[in-house]
Amino acid sequence: MTESRFAAKNACGTCRSRTADGKPVEHEECAARAQIVEAPDAPGYEDLAEMTLEHKAALPARFHVPVFEALGSPQMWLCAVCWDEGTTSRWPCATASEKGAEVFTR
Repeated sequence: MTESRFAAKNACGTCRSRTADGKPVEHEECAARAQIVEAPDAPGYEDLAEMTLEHKAALPARFHVPVFEALGSPQMWLCAVCWDEGTTSRWPCATASEKGAEVFTR
């Protein structure tokens, strides 16, 4: 386990105290995790269904976030917007790779 110095919001008191003192969490389940949140202005499924792959690729980078496909085989990370009937793009897609710094904010 990587020594996380950030505790999750629901971390135990021990781990919150340790991170407040600049130490790593004691329990792996108390470590803060990255959260992937879609942009509030992201186009909906119906809007995306009407767009071509070229239009989807031209969308702002903040819409090109990863989504995990657990039902398929193999399971993989896909782009939330780069898909068409029977077609998907693994994440990072071309837009996310090209404009990586614009995909996520802190």
